[in-house]
Amino acid sequence: MPPKRTCESRVYFDEDNSLVYKAKDPYAKSPLKPGVQPEDVIFEHLVHNKYFSETASLFESISEELGDVRIILSQAFIASVSYPTKKQIEAALSDKGLYPIDNYSYGNSEITVTDIFGDNTLLGHDEKIYFIAPIINFKKTAKEILNIE
Repeated sequence: MPPKRTCESRVYFDEDNSLVYKAKDPYAKSPLKPGVQPEDVIFEHLVHNKYFSETASLFESISEELGDVRIILSQAFIASVSYPTKKQIEAALSDKGLYPIDNYSYGNSEITVTDIFGDNTLLGHDEKIYFIAPIINFKKTAKEILNIE
């Protein structure tokens, strides 16, 4: 299938294995991510996995496109029935220890997340909420969040 373009990634669907591959530009949204340096993108993926294990991604490789670095990640394809309501999203975030900060951000002492409405969050056939690609901002270093020395 031809790639779907987002401002951050090129997304490819592997139907045979029900996987989504993302060729992620680590610099694309760096101005929107205070505390996250572009070179920390691999840590951002690990922090995503810590908080959003239902949509954990696997680091596949590093690639180059027209001289620019791309991080290649894979993620299981989520079959959805619709988009969840704001109330459902807030309940799911609360279960993860993330609470409203303002109209668009939720967080705790380690992170804040935004960009969680619309097609970045899905309601699965199993009635679970799936956060596909929230923007994660760090309040601590990635190593502190992940308990890495």
